[in-house]
Amino acid sequence: MRSAAVGHQCPNCVDEGAKSVRKPKRNLGAMPVVTYALVAANVVMFVLQMVVPGLERALFLWPAGVVAYDEYYRLLTSAFLHDGPTHILFNMWALWVIGPPLERWLGRTRFVALYLLSALGGSVVVFLLTPINVPTLGASGAIFGLF
Repeated sequence: MRSAAVGHQCPNCVDEGAKSVRKPKRNLGAMPVVTYALVAANVVMFVLQMVVPGLERALFLWPAGVVAYDEYYRLLTSAFLHDGPTHILFNMWALWVIGPPLERWLGRTRFVALYLLSALGGSVVVFLLTPINVPTLGASGAIFGLF
């Protein structure tokens, strides 16, 4: 018998149940392509922010825009914008450190899903906790979700 949260289970039942659980495709020696792509996407968006006037204003998380104008895309686009060189440097350094081992361990698809859901979740928390006219941006929610 094996101890479980619900009491004890026989080894045959545990083994039979484990067969139906899909394992992630892990390639521990693979290049972390998704991590590099996310870093590149964030850097490209930062450069575009600096070059294209009004882009930041059009994409940052503005709770009033989400509520009044149904601009739900802001919940995700704000995670690819940054406030300055130090902000993007620290966020991308954290992604560079935690991303590759996590991507190898989870697999690319699950890693992308975790990153995007963390970014969305972080934006929702900020949306709920900040005043309605305070704009926010950054990948910190996604990074904290990875941690």
